[in-house]
Amino acid sequence: MARCTSFIYCTAVFCSIIFIVVGLLSTATSIAAYIFLLAIHNINYALKIMEMSSMSVLIPIAFFLIIGLFFIGIGIFGLVKSRKMELTPKMMIIIAVIVVLIVIIIGTIMFVSMLYVDDFESRLDKSMRETIAVASSDSSSEERTDWDNVQDSFTCCGVTDGWDWQYPINSINWNDTFVPSSCGSTEAEKKSRAGCKSTVQDDVSWVAILCAGILGLTGGISVVCAIMMIVVAIKAICDPDWMRLNNDVKDDDDDDESIPSYEKENSISDIQYQLKQSNPAIASRDVRSRNTSVINNQPIRRQTDAKGLPTVVS
Repeated sequence: MARCTSFIYCTAVFCSIIFIVVGLLSTATSIAAYIFLLAIHNINYALKIMEMSSMSVLIPIAFFLIIGLFFIGIGIFGLVKSRKMELTPKMMIIIAVIVVLIVIIIGTIMFVSMLYVDDFESRLDKSMRETIAVASSDSSSEERTDWDNVQDSFTCCGVTDGWDWQYPINSINWNDTFVPSSCGSTEAEKKSRAGCKSTVQDDVSWVAILCAGILGLTGGISVVCAIMMIVVAIKAICDPDWMRLNNDVKDDDDDDESIPSYEKENSISDIQYQLKQSNPAIASRDVRSRNTSVINNQPIRRQTDAKGLPTVVS
């Protein structure tokens, strides 16, 4: 297992793992949104009565999926190239800049979408009232079939309530004949059911809010990791020695210098003692060498006086 030998390598591995997690989260969210909206709640009928195509739902989900796959790809690339980033920190800066640009694009799209929320709701109300007018006038029309499916799936009735089905007679009195059975089995149930506009909006809104929240969270985490990568890479370029950690492999000379002097002396003494025990001649020669030295080719004996100071006696 490769160990963490530098700050730039550790940062690259850490941020790459974060990008992969972010990508998996975005991908899982897009798949869950697709299953909930199109498989469980069959929102296709709701889109028809709102005069919208299924692409209006598929495009945001596909966009979310692409973002997730992008972050997964960036994370895998970062893990593979993490060692190379030690030699070329500029590669880390390029990856970080790309991530920041993608997050900025996502944020811009979300901001622009929020500006059109009010306009979207007004157009939605208008479209639903136009389709229910056709459905209430002609029970065999495609609009009537779509409205029946929506009211069965979402347990709702009309645009705002069941009174919307009184459109053909424009009466202030309730006429149960014009209200379809998909609104309920009894008159009381038909009157008490909520409108399909708010029901469909609520179901779609919480999915949209969940996706937007996850997208904002993943974007924020990605930007933090990208800034971290840029800072570490710039520091590594300016000061290459800074990014080395203490657990780097050291030279032999460094290892020798790290050994305390008293340990070296003890090791030498042990070796000398073993040699003396194995060869008495070495021991006797060592004793003589301690008591004699040579000055001008003349042997000099070393002694000490009463105070322990060295004296030389020829």
